[in-house]
Amino acid sequence: MPDTSLILNEIRGLRSQLTEHAERLASIEAILHTIAGNGQPGRLGIIERTVERLERTVEKLVAWRYWFAGAAAGLGLAGEVIGHILLHH
Repeated sequence: MPDTSLILNEIRGLRSQLTEHAERLASIEAILHTIAGNGQPGRLGIIERTVERLERTVEKLVAWRYWFAGAAAGLGLAGEVIGHILLHH
């Protein structure tokens, strides 16, 4: 007759290991849901949208930079012409 206590001890040990692995897996799943989202925007999605918004803002600023540089040059030239006309007449 086999020693049932030895078999029961092995089963208890396996059950303990399975419980430990299940807890670790649950912890990893919770971390993944926090990062990637669980049907709701996760941190990565929020970061991606924020980066896209910043990229669009930078593109707009680059476009406006040329407009402002042209306007400043035009105003400077107009000021020089007006100053020259007023001072020399």
